[in-house]
Amino acid sequence: MQEENQLDQAVILAGGLGSRLMPLTTNRPKPMIPVGNIPMIDYAVQSMVQAGISRVIVVVKHMGEIIRKYLTQHSYPIEILVPKVDSRDTADAVRKVANYIEGDFLVSMADIVTNLDIKRLIKYHYQKRAFASMTLKDIEYPQKKFGVIWLGKENEIRLFLEKPLPEDLFFSALGFSQQRSVAMSYNLVNTGIYAFSQGLLEILEDAQDLMDFGKDVFPYLVQESYRVYGFVADFYWRDAGNPMNFLETNWEILEEWGSPLVPRGRKINGYWAGENLHFSSEEVLIKEPSAVGNNVVLGHESVIGPKTVLGDGCVVNERSRIEGSVLLERVVVGNNCFVKNSVICEDVVIGDNVKILEGSVIGPGITIPSNTVIEKRSRVEKQNDLK
Repeated sequence: MQEENQLDQAVILAGGLGSRLMPLTTNRPKPMIPVGNIPMIDYAVQSMVQAGISRVIVVVKHMGEIIRKYLTQHSYPIEILVPKVDSRDTADAVRKVANYIEGDFLVSMADIVTNLDIKRLIKYHYQKRAFASMTLKDIEYPQKKFGVIWLGKENEIRLFLEKPLPEDLFFSALGFSQQRSVAMSYNLVNTGIYAFSQGLLEILEDAQDLMDFGKDVFPYLVQESYRVYGFVADFYWRDAGNPMNFLETNWEILEEWGSPLVPRGRKINGYWAGENLHFSSEEVLIKEPSAVGNNVVLGHESVIGPKTVLGDGCVVNERSRIEGSVLLERVVVGNNCFVKNSVICEDVVIGDNVKILEGSVIGPGITIPSNTVIEKRSRVEKQNDLK
């Protein structure tokens, strides 16, 4: 097995459809959706840079050219490869890029936001002499959405159930109930970041039916008695899987819950400001915490925040108030508008005297006529939805 400092490569999986995040993913893949004006793929790559990883293989599929273009146009202090492969699921994606991998490696999802200390994960992986290490986080009531894990006294994973059915839980609990060395955990979830021995590549090659890490690979490794360990730590982790989770993730990054992760820009007066921020008058108020992108124009007596993110090129006209919301790029807000706790996608045009009430989502390119009220928890995905 390699020495700790020799694990210097990672695979970032960026091929998902992002269907739960619609309509934000209408025109771009989920890893390119910005949190705090930073695309989620950037958080994933930067975490590898900070961990000392020298080579990252990014596997793309859905709208993959958008991700490839973004990564090739940005300068990173590490080698980034974006090979053209057609994979069917997470483990199959690693299988398809196995010829790019030499030695032990990390796997991470591109559509999560986390401040996990990956150096600690690597150190733990080698201390345990593990074949596979899975990062786990304590989350309240996770079994409804995620899974259930049984850990031994040394944090070895004895059973792993990804999104189990009730009958799976019953029979598994029955089988393990007499084993004092096993601790059943309903509160630990798989966060989608793993460390693997190079030997996993041989398994994936031999067992072509292993397609998904959670559903197939980890249950197989545990069943076959490989050394699989859970790395349990306290760290910030969010899957911005739907529009409201996305909104909450932005709030948390604004509040620096994921420190050192912070929004893009320079922090001044309690908010993060991009380049070329223009105030139409001195009577503009930005309440902290908020983030404002590049080339943003704010009108007379406009109020931004708290907990608001304005993307690049946004214009908020006179006496409009944006509170607890995320506006993606190039949104134009008319005069005397009010937007509360909502998500507005790119290139939306909002007329004068419009109210968008909490929990609403407005899809890209929509034009909202003046004097319109968008009721609470509305979804406007296409222009006809306003009729």
